[in-house]
This record gives sequence, structure tokens and C-alpha cells, in this order.
Amino acid sequence: MPGLESPALFCSGCRIRCSDCRNHCLDGRTRRRLALPVLPQSAGTWDPFRNLIEIVHVERDYTGVIYADRLARRGFDLLIIARDSKRLTDLSSELTSKTGRKVDIIAANLTNKQDLRKVESRLQSDTSISLLVNNAGFGGTKSLVHSSIDDLEDMIALNVTALTRLTAAVLPNLLTRKQGVIINIASVVALNPELLNGTYSGTKAYVVNFTQSLFETLKNTGVQVQAVLPGAIRTEFWDRAGIPIQNLDDFVMSADDCVDAALIGLDRHELITIPALPDIQLWNRYDEARRALYLSSQIAKLRSGMGFTTKLYYEKLTLGYNTRNRCFTG
Repeated sequence: MPGLESPALFCSGCRIRCSDCRNHCLDGRTRRRLALPVLPQSAGTWDPFRNLIEIVHVERDYTGVIYADRLARRGFDLLIIARDSKRLTDLSSELTSKTGRKVDIIAANLTNKQDLRKVESRLQSDTSISLLVNNAGFGGTKSLVHSSIDDLEDMIALNVTALTRLTAAVLPNLLTRKQGVIINIASVVALNPELLNGTYSGTKAYVVNFTQSLFETLKNTGVQVQAVLPGAIRTEFWDRAGIPIQNLDDFVMSADDCVDAALIGLDRHELITIPALPDIQLWNRYDEARRALYLSSQIAKLRSGMGFTTKLYYEKLTLGYNTRNRCFTG
């Protein structure tokens, strides 16, 4: 698998490999080595719980495969779910050979209710699972009038329903343990509904909202959540979406770089991670504007005829709200 032998060099001001940064990084002159740690099997008090990864298409360059590799190298045992049993078997053998970790597999189509319930049951009963990567999903580029409504229904079932149900299945055990991680793979199109298919961007916007809500719910519980918003990644997603990958060469990030950047964000306890974003302040300003818009809409009725005391309260509330949420991290 490419890119596994040595750690990459990343700019300290962003998460893009220095060779791909193209001077977009604000701090590109200062670089540091960010190698993903490989935890030994005897890691002191660290408890190598089992990790769950969902994979729909198990290709060598697919993000789910890279997540599986990286987490196995960090010392996790794996439970991998995908539709293709042969690919699962091959991947399991490869990961065990390379990392020495135990790899279990479940062949399941998560758009099939019976298969989904089977996976839910495993998550509910297996108390050793400590990390869930909701990576299963597919997209589309055709407009609503040119799309198959059945395909769009399957997209919602996989991108939204399966993600929600599997998160709900694993969460009680994580809360009981007071430790765990949930990683939900969204997309930058969640912030750009005009791009691609509105149903697809809508499902990914749901993933972002769902994860942000979970973050508020799970504060002080020991359970960490992260939403990863990749841009264009070199995977077979584009074949299924009907766009030749060669048409996107200037905009495509490798799956290796995307997952490595996302895991750096996880280590930094970021709630929202956009792997290809050179300047985190762009996200911070976007999030501040979103919050300010909501706050303004809620208290607009107080602006006319408000007394001196109410006006002071409004100014204090607005200032405190923006200050406390200047950076949207966990």
C-alpha cells in the first residue's frame, strides 16, 4: 500500500503534505515531522480495545482501507464491515500479516435492513469496541430529475440511516466505559449544497449536524466525536458518480493524505476536520458567522424598544457567545 513506509512531512500551519502545499500554507516555511504513532502491544495502561470500521468498497486506495491500516498500526484490533466478502478476506489477511493485529470481518450490505440489524447487534453485544468509523457511503452528481429515486433512497439509507443506527448501537457501551471515539465521514459538499447532487450534499450536511449535536450531548463523558469533511479524494467514488477521475487531477487529494490529516485532527481533539483546508481560520470565521446568525435571529425581537438593562444583557450575551466559540474544537 503506497505511503505506508515512512512518515510524511506536513507543514505546521496546515495538514497538507509539503510537496503538495504549493505555498498555500500560511506557515509553509516551518515544517515538522508528524508521524502517526505505532503503539506497542504492551502499552502500559493503554487498553487496546477493538476498533470498528465500516467499508463499502474495499479498494487499495479507498479511505476505509487506509483507516484500517493506520489504526491497526496504532495497535487496534479491527472489525471491518463491507459488502464484498472476498475483499474483506483479502484485506484481513493483509492487515494481519503487516501489523500482527487481529482482524474480524462481517459481510453486510448496510442498506439492507436485515444486514444492518446484524451489525447493530454485534455493536451492542461487543463491549470491547472503543472506536467507530462511520465511513460507509456513496454519492451522486446527477440532478434530481435525472436520478433514480431508488438510488437516492439507498443513498439516504446508507449515508444517514445506517450511520445514525450504528452510532446509537455503539454509544451505550462507550458511555458505560467513559471512553471511546466516534468518527463520522462527511464531505466539504455539506457546506456547498450547489455542488454535485443535492441529496448527497444533504446527507453529508446531516452528518455534520449530527456530529455537532453529539459533541454537545457527550461533553464531559469521555467520548470523543469528530466529523471529517474531505474534498475530492482519489477513490472509486468518482467512478460510481460518473465523473472521470482524470478530469479532477488538479483538485484531488490522495486517500493516504486525507486519512493521515484526519487522524492528526483527531489527535488534536478537533470536532470538525477539513483535511485539505490550509487555513483553519476560514472554518472559524464560517462557524462564528453561523452561530451569530442564529443568535441574531433569536433575539431580533428584543432590538426594538429594549430597555437599558436588556440592551446590556444582549451585548454581553453576544460578546460572550462569539468569544467562547472562537475555535470549534472538542
